[in-house]
Amino acid sequence: MEVLEQWANIHDALIEKLQDDKTYQFINVLARSDITATVFTGLIGLQANFNNTAGHAQSIISFSGLGKLDMILNETKTKVLKCISNLTNYIFDEMTVEEAEMAPLSSKLSLLLPHLIDSLAVFAVDPNMSSLLLNESFSELIVSLLDVLIIACNQQKFQEVFIQNKGKLLVSICLNFIKTSEVEADLIVEDAQEFVNLAIDSCDK
Repeated sequence: MEVLEQWANIHDALIEKLQDDKTYQFINVLARSDITATVFTGLIGLQANFNNTAGHAQSIISFSGLGKLDMILNETKTKVLKCISNLTNYIFDEMTVEEAEMAPLSSKLSLLLPHLIDSLAVFAVDPNMSSLLLNESFSELIVSLLDVLIIACNQQKFQEVFIQNKGKLLVSICLNFIKTSEVEADLIVEDAQEFVNLAIDSCDK
């Protein structure tokens, strides 16, 4: 598992660096690669939630109950989702409409998005959500999941997915994520400046 995590770290750093090359010569190769798209989406689907009884059995977020395994899987998926976000941005910002339509990642994302939405919806209604978000491996993965959805929702190709899941997106996800947690409520009283800093950081993300 640690090998997979390092592989994801390397690809995340590589794609970010390739974005600096404005000729897009090398990132174009990755965007057109069926193997890259298959591996990225396959890693997102990797999970070990077999014994989970809190509704997370089918979630792409790892809730196996094995702390080290969950941390590695979630951190790996965070990096892979960042790769998907960056490649998706390139596909729809720099490719022609025809090229974007033919990009393997674009097609696979159509199938992946409903699973991302379902996973976020289950997480958002978990009674322990606030405490789970204090764990960096969970919170960073949630941010990366939301980033992918934000990028995808601006594309005509994926609009039907968002229309079909509008109830989950609005009620389960948005309303639960924007509410003030118990920790944040305490912070308002005890350290107002830190709460403001937290709010600014949240907006930046």
